[in-house]
Amino acid sequence: MEQISFYMAQGIQFFNPGFSGTKDGALRWIVDNQLAPSPLGRAAFAEGSLKTAARIGARQYIVIAAGYDTFACRQPAWANKLQIFELDHPATSSDKQARLTAVTDALPKNLHFVPLDLTRDNIAEKLSACAFFDKSCISFCSMLGLSYYLAKEDFLQIIEQLADVIPNGSSIVFDY
Repeated sequence: MEQISFYMAQGIQFFNPGFSGTKDGALRWIVDNQLAPSPLGRAAFAEGSLKTAARIGARQYIVIAAGYDTFACRQPAWANKLQIFELDHPATSSDKQARLTAVTDALPKNLHFVPLDLTRDNIAEKLSACAFFDKSCISFCSMLGLSYYLAKEDFLQIIEQLADVIPNGSSIVFDY
C-alpha cells in the first residue's frame, strides 16, 4: 500500500502541474479529483436509474460483480420492497459476507448472495436456484466496473444469460 501511495503522489505534477503541498495532500488531491469521481458518478447514475425502475415496476435488483458494493446495507426506504441479488465470485462473496457479519448481526432481509464465476457459471441457473428469485418479476440489473475487463464473448454471454432469466421490461445499466 505504501508503494502505491508513493507512486500516486509522485504523479501529482502530471495531474495538477501547479500543485504545491505535501505528499499526503498530493495523494488526497489525486484520489478526490482523479480516482473517486468515476466510481462515485457511475454508482449515483445506477442508483438513480434503479429508483426510476422501481417506481415503474421493477421488484428485483441484480448486482452483477457486486464486489463490496454497499447499496443493500444503506438502501433508502423506497428500496426495501426490492429483492436484491448480489452476484459475485465465491471468494469475494464469502469475504464480503464475513466482513458484514463481523460488524452487524442483522443483514437486510431482502439481500441475497449468489456466488458464481461469471465466466464459467450460468447466471440464469444460479439465479433460478435462489428461492427468492422470481423469473416473472421485472428486474433492474447493474454491472459496474466490469465490462472493460471482460472478453467480448464473455460480456455477450452475460447479457444473453440475463435475457434468459429476466422478463421483458427489465433493464440493465453498465459502464464501458
